Amino acid sequence: MTEGPGSASGGSRPKGDVDPADLPVDLLEQFNARVLDPTTATLLPGQTIRRTVYLRDSLLLGPQARQGDNYAALTEVARSLGLDLEPDRRHLQYADRFDGLGIPVPVRLVPNQELQQTDPVDPYKPPARPDAWAVLQRYRVLRARRGLNDPAPIGLDHLVQLNPFVSPHPFVSPHPFISPHPAGGYGGPTDGRVPVQVVIPEPAPRSLGHRAPVVAIVDSGCGRHGWLRGLSDTPPGPVDRDVELDHVPLGLTGPPDPEVGGDHTGPMDGVLDSISGHGTFMAGLIRQVCPEAQILSVRVVPPEGLVPESELILTLTQLLELARRHVNGLPDGRPVDVLALALGYYHEEPQDVLYDALIGAPLKGFGELGIPVFVAAGNESTIRPMYPAAFAPQSLVQSRSRPLAPLTSVGALNPDGSVALFSNTGDWVLAWEKGAHLVSTFPQTFSGGLNPEATLADPSNQIRRAMDPDCYLGGFGLWSGTSFASPLLAGRVAAAMVEASECGSASLDDTGPAATLARATAAMDAVRAQGPL
Repeated sequence: MTEGPGSASGGSRPKGDVDPADLPVDLLEQFNARVLDPTTATLLPGQTIRRTVYLRDSLLLGPQARQGDNYAALTEVARSLGLDLEPDRRHLQYADRFDGLGIPVPVRLVPNQELQQTDPVDPYKPPARPDAWAVLQRYRVLRARRGLNDPAPIGLDHLVQLNPFVSPHPFVSPHPFISPHPAGGYGGPTDGRVPVQVVIPEPAPRSLGHRAPVVAIVDSGCGRHGWLRGLSDTPPGPVDRDVELDHVPLGLTGPPDPEVGGDHTGPMDGVLDSISGHGTFMAGLIRQVCPEAQILSVRVVPPEGLVPESELILTLTQLLELARRHVNGLPDGRPVDVLALALGYYHEEPQDVLYDALIGAPLKGFGELGIPVFVAAGNESTIRPMYPAAFAPQSLVQSRSRPLAPLTSVGALNPDGSVALFSNTGDWVLAWEKGAHLVSTFPQTFSGGLNPEATLADPSNQIRRAMDPDCYLGGFGLWSGTSFASPLLAGRVAAAMVEASECGSASLDDTGPAATLARATAAMDAVRAQGPL
């Protein structure tokens, strides 16, 4: 793990800055989302925003915003627009278990026909659709007029994206660093993914005298592969795809699964979806650098590669509850030693920590348990902070004031150790790991509709052909992205935990926040001393 370069260009807007305005309309409608455009949005005096994507009918409320004068003011504003507030009960039951963390809960903006006022000029005009930004801005005005200046975290429910290096990029079109790459070197015959052949044997775990380290991946799931067998397979393998809390599955279940089939968002176009295989690739990297690791694979992202911030927060909070029970020696818990994430969004007001901190709440909870979190920095070649990776500097400040395992933002390196041109950068990117042209596992069921460029019979009628550009039946491929630098670094930390436990300095069998934090700190120090792979 290397400490990375600072801000890239002295504050001027970089050429690769991100503009989410090109998200397809049908995808916006599917998630009931819209683009917040600074040129058309209603702004308060002195307010500066940047483009982002958010859910129309949902707001995220921290604990203070869900009670007293704050909630009354929000209700008053919503009703003035003909809307009712409906808190999501699924989130409440878990958020209330973590007093002091500030876990947010989404409230839905539901039209109330009795409150909707008829337009006197056009009495047959349909009522306006809910707009969370309009409610939020009016709420801020009302709070200011009534002198409600105490912190009451409330914010938009952003649409969060996965971060593979692919084309077309879900939020940027054309992507500044996708084939044809201006400097060359990253594109493949498909969208950054290339099938490869691997002849090395399956990584063989050692026999341990203690439990195995556990790496959690909250992503697109994990497909079927010989290296990534499940706990119930014969022989059993390292991956748990069915993580539950109190008999409630975490994340998404059932079809469509991005790691099964691979072509769901455009099943008639014959092209694998842009994120298909993402979680499987991450799991394979962990398997390579830490064969002993157990992998908790939680599917939270559908084939479109987008997930509402509220749903991601719910899944992280459920996983946090499982980890809390184990660390504190309570029944029905699950060990989690490291968490790897490759999701993020660009906030409209990154300078305002009050509104940024919502998705950071459950991640801080992992830190308080002593569990390190590694988050991909993003692949847009920009210095614009991507969250939750951009919480990393803040987590270091918190760790100095109290025992806390930090959240680490991870940028991508080329094979020669230089910073990958596609990687986001800035003083908020704290660590760097190999993330370009990595080789890892793909679901062995993937075979897209693209064909080899040439097929012919030789004089003996033996069929000769060029390589099929999207056939992964061999189970391996090449891919690039900070998405893969993050789990690679997480896997190295897990491997360091194995070494420390084997030599008796920090056993993986020890529980309690102090022991968990000491184990994580020692492992991260060991990896930092090694440098990048």
